[in-house]
Amino acid sequence: AASLGGIGTLIGSPPNGIAARFILQTYGHTLSFVGWLAVGLPVMLEMLARTWFMLTRVLFRLHRQTVPRVGALTALKPKRLGPLSRGARATILVFAVTVLLWLVQPWFNTLNLGGHAPPAALSDAGIAVGAALTLFLIPAGGGRRIMEWDCAGRLPWGVLILFGGGLSLAATIEANGAAQFIASNAANLGALPVVAVVLLVVVATVFLSEFTSNTAQVAIMLPILASLAPGLGIDPLLLILPCTLVASCALMMPVGTPPKAIVFGTGLITVPRMFKTGLWLNLVAILVITLLAIAL
Repeated sequence: AASLGGIGTLIGSPPNGIAARFILQTYGHTLSFVGWLAVGLPVMLEMLARTWFMLTRVLFRLHRQTVPRVGALTALKPKRLGPLSRGARATILVFAVTVLLWLVQPWFNTLNLGGHAPPAALSDAGIAVGAALTLFLIPAGGGRRIMEWDCAGRLPWGVLILFGGGLSLAATIEANGAAQFIASNAANLGALPVVAVVLLVVVATVFLSEFTSNTAQVAIMLPILASLAPGLGIDPLLLILPCTLVASCALMMPVGTPPKAIVFGTGLITVPRMFKTGLWLNLVAILVITLLAIAL
């Protein structure tokens, strides 16, 4: 669910951001937070429902039974945590306002009051940066702010470097002609129907992502697909978006996505068991994303 949930929003998974940035740089089309919801949310909901069904009714066949002591534990946890602190309430408020601004940003940017347009900085990125700065300014009590640099320093900055490296890799592949070279050698795909080309892209992406970072995988494939699509007479987005979405559905191997690596690190699940279960879920993802890409 952690991997699939990342499909739903622009900030849910690094490949989403790479795709949005690539589309902006290559085609000049801005894919906003709301715009991505129209693409990713239907895929996420469909995949969550089908994954739940496969896990509970096909692969493991869970019976309708209650889990003992869960009710007592869930009742005890809030008592141990106590009431929300001032910092927690302020953090929730900032988060809620940030999400609200992301949702209304496309509408807000169309306003024109007396010839005055809203600030151009109210982009998805500008909203995120503004929210982060706000956390550094709001007092949390005890002479501290909600966010201070000793806490911010523990953020996984390596993820941002990986994200930026992926964008650089995509730009390099396109600028040096590697994407065009690969696309020119795939001319035989033109004889295939569109649905077959989309299916081939989805299958290649999901299985390659099992053994490489899905961020790097998308960064490499997007410029290639963008060069390939015109020669096949296909809208580039019909290849770019399915590739991006299915990269978060690599569910067989621990290295495919970070959540699976964390679960595998517990030692409770073996590689063969994850492989066997994930293979079926990969096949479901291939079917769902291919059909939705063609339908939408």
